Amino acid sequence: HFPALETLLVDNCDVLELTEGYEDQNSNMRLKVLTIVSLPHLVTLPHWIQGSVNTLQYLSISSCNNLVALPQCLSSMNCLKTICITGCPNIMSLPNDIYRLNTLERLEIDGYPELLRKSQQEVGESSHTHNTTDEPDEVEEELE
Repeated sequence: HFPALETLLVDNCDVLELTEGYEDQNSNMRLKVLTIVSLPHLVTLPHWIQGSVNTLQYLSISSCNNLVALPQCLSSMNCLKTICITGCPNIMSLPNDIYRLNTLERLEIDGYPELLRKSQQEVGESSHTHNTTDEPDEVEEELE
């Protein structure tokens, strides 16, 4: 729908359903930055994120209390450099083969010591873990 869109920020939308109506569509999005904040109805990330498998570099998810899992397609995102997760208490694990992401430079998991410990074991020493997140404007500058 927006093939040139590179940055998407969805913030504090109590009734927004990101997955509704797009389940069967194969999107050719070219997102580089996806930030999702305070979506109480979000249980899984939308299927259309797969359309950015070759372009997504930064993924930040925060304050999504009902989010229970990250999609397996994250492990196929060959440009993904940063994953930030904060305030998502129901996420108990990362995709099984997330360690295959050769481009992953930073994995930030704030407030979940067990998930952080598991992710460090899965991703290994090559990635850095932090307890802080960059703002989208700073990330855009880094990507340019």
